[in-house]
Amino acid sequence: PEVLDEDNKWLCETCNERVQATKTFTFDRWPSIVTLHLKRFDFDLRTMRRVKLFDEIAIPQSLNLTEFSPSPAEGDEPRLAKTVELVSILIQSGTAQGGHYYAYIKDVTSPTPRWWEFNDAMVRLVDEEELQSILETTNADPAALEAEAAGDQNVVVERKRNKHAASNAYMLLYRDPSLPHATVQLDVLLKEAIQAE
Repeated sequence: PEVLDEDNKWLCETCNERVQATKTFTFDRWPSIVTLHLKRFDFDLRTMRRVKLFDEIAIPQSLNLTEFSPSPAEGDEPRLAKTVELVSILIQSGTAQGGHYYAYIKDVTSPTPRWWEFNDAMVRLVDEEELQSILETTNADPAALEAEAAGDQNVVVERKRNKHAASNAYMLLYRDPSLPHATVQLDVLLKEAIQAE
């Protein structure tokens, strides 16, 4: 919630005065897929250039969205509980001037969910240990992450892998786990695509 006060008070249409208020948003019903588009690019007015924002974020494998349900009226049912699971991470590696996009996608149709990396023509299975290293944060200075992405050989950010979602994730997709799964498995589609080539 955002408190609107001081110079940012809300204009009450009933009393025609500026009053302190709390601004929130809620969902009347939940979407099947929740897409979080992360602000990774900005314009620096000091340098007059586009810049990439390398701030690290924690990427949870599930999100509890219950607090964004409408508050029940007195006597109504309690808030609808809603938890969604991470199913895709879109990465932009590089800088604001140029980069490369690729994705990690979870195959939710498999009895044991598996993650795949889709990077141009390369498609490969990602094991659980590698997934954890991709999601980990380095607690590195954003300036160091930016210098590393720009190719500065004097800056090294320690991590298990070079592809780091915490500072390069561009979009996150979360799915309602109660949804029915597709009937075609991802590995079958991939085999058919490879055989067709």
